[in-house]
Amino acid sequence: MDGPDSPRTAYGRQCLLARRLVERGVRFVELSCLLDSTRVVWAGKFGRTPFAQDSDGRDHNPYGFTIWMAGGGVKPRHIYGATDDFGYHAIENPCTVYNMWATMLHLMGD
Repeated sequence: MDGPDSPRTAYGRQCLLARRLVERGVRFVELSCLLDSTRVVWAGKFGRTPFAQDSDGRDHNPYGFTIWMAGGGVKPRHIYGATDDFGYHAIENPCTVYNMWATMLHLMGD
């Protein structure tokens, strides 16, 4: 059972307060949570080119892509790798998708 000062109860109170603020018209609300054991990953299946070969939007780019991770063992404010000036080719510390997933599994303890 969680007591009134436990992190889960405190976060639940923040969520409830945030909901009530939004219902009353507050436009910007920020929740702070503990990411000690939770990892957030934002990624797509491919990178995107900064240009289009057709008029239907930007093309897929298998040579350079961007993801970000937070919490759960990820080093804060760490940048790994870089692309060229056009965002097309990885030019510094290229990382395969397999290595990225191996890193995530390692951070999870597998």
